[in-house]
Amino acid sequence: MFRDDFVWGVASSSYQVEGTDANDGRGKTVWDAFTQAGRIFENQNAYTTCDHMHHYKEDYALMKNLGIKAYRFSLNWARILPEGTGRVNEKAIRMYRDMITCMKENGRAKMYQALLFDLDGTLTASGEGITKSIQYALRKMGYESLAEDLKKLEIFVGPPLLEQLMEYCQIEESEAERGVAYYRERYNVVGYYENKPYKGIRKLLPKLKKKGYKLAVASSKPQGMVDAVLEHFELNEYFDVIEGSDVNLPRMTKSDVIEIALKKLGFFEAEKRKGVVMIGDRKYDVAGATASRLDCIGVAYGYGGTEELESAGAIKVVQTVEELG
Repeated sequence: MFRDDFVWGVASSSYQVEGTDANDGRGKTVWDAFTQAGRIFENQNAYTTCDHMHHYKEDYALMKNLGIKAYRFSLNWARILPEGTGRVNEKAIRMYRDMITCMKENGRAKMYQALLFDLDGTLTASGEGITKSIQYALRKMGYESLAEDLKKLEIFVGPPLLEQLMEYCQIEESEAERGVAYYRERYNVVGYYENKPYKGIRKLLPKLKKKGYKLAVASSKPQGMVDAVLEHFELNEYFDVIEGSDVNLPRMTKSDVIEIALKKLGFFEAEKRKGVVMIGDRKYDVAGATASRLDCIGVAYGYGGTEELESAGAIKVVQTVEELG
């Protein structure tokens, strides 16, 4: 009866559910005047109602248990501006901010039209090829002690390679450029094959397309490598835009890549950006999204982990591919 992308939701009116108390700072509304004039059956009013203002955390938890994915609510402007103009009631601002935070924690989120995916650590488990290629480069550069532990080299999955090499080895840009060249000697031949899509990705992407989302890839990996990986695993057909970094611009940031992807998707204007979310596994994805004024959903199944993503400011962190669907 209902389409796959149908979303069940609920709605409320602030006056009908919030209630009030002597200390909340709310001003009078036209409905207060109407009820006080005896116009309502048995002189009923909305001073208590559902007492949502004191129980919203419990209410949102109930919504989560019911499987509700969307919630429309209204703001009580008499609460925000008690005199109608001028002074702002900071108690109201704090309450509504906390409400929105609580909604996000319980699964209520705004609806997006476009999804930007990182590649490494989000769509594909590319750690083996990247770490082995970095190890190869470090050894050719003479940094044998820095190349011993492949697990430690996972910090290279995600961020721009040049800058990460400079930081990891404490070297100048010119030497790091030499390291990038050594890295590509191996990665461009065998490294990108040491890689595989995460379990569930092949089911997720067509499902998201069927729901009507525009899909894009925004990766710090060079454009040629992004194209090669997606074509190799036959994932390229699901994306409207595939954007990687320009090898001629070694200082290109994640935000730079995102900006180009937004232009190509047709979501470059400030208002349209509200309908776009970045999805990635590292703090660099969150930082790039933030710089481009986008939300970011973190994926803890990649190489960053929950703590890194939450500390970076991801609006939500998922543990599995299935949670993205």
